[in-house]
Amino acid sequence: MTGKISRIVAALTGAGPALAAEDADSQLAALYNEGLSHIKASNFKLALVCFNKLLKIDPKHSKARAMREKIIEKIETKEDVSEVRASEEDIETWYNEGNAMLELGMFAEAIESFDHALAGEPENAVILYRKGAALNKLGRYEDAISCLSMALAVNPSFSDAWHAMSANYARLNKTDEALRCLDKVVEIDPGHVPAA
Repeated sequence: MTGKISRIVAALTGAGPALAAEDADSQLAALYNEGLSHIKASNFKLALVCFNKLLKIDPKHSKARAMREKIIEKIETKEDVSEVRASEEDIETWYNEGNAMLELGMFAEAIESFDHALAGEPENAVILYRKGAALNKLGRYEDAISCLSMALAVNPSFSDAWHAMSANYARLNKTDEALRCLDKVVEIDPGHVPAA
């Protein structure tokens, strides 16, 4: 009952936005503290996921950004991408981090994360597809096409990959190749709607 009363009082006094800001601040604090807990447990990859989530909510959070950079530096000094043999959990963590980086517009970092995931599972069509999306965002269309070709070698009926390949060919003004890829999309999935 007191929660309801405090919401009514907050609404009447105009404290609603302040309460919303408090909730957002407490969510950020919880993510930050969770990240610190993972660091203390030496689980740097999960800490990185926490700080990435936090930065997705508040890209200007300086403490989270600083911690994220320190973790990435620590991970990079511990392991070379080509030498990583990751567990399924590690692969998923790197894949999720890559997606978070992609959504944050941190395309080079997304590619690095996808490379870590691919080190453990080099023939994962979905990870190859997402790496292709990051390469596309950097204007590296030839590299994106190469990555998407690898995804399609694993899964030839992956219509989103065919569609993305078409877009990359179009960026290179290779109209015939772009149309050939779109024809493949229609052949595989006539009602295809591209992934966001």
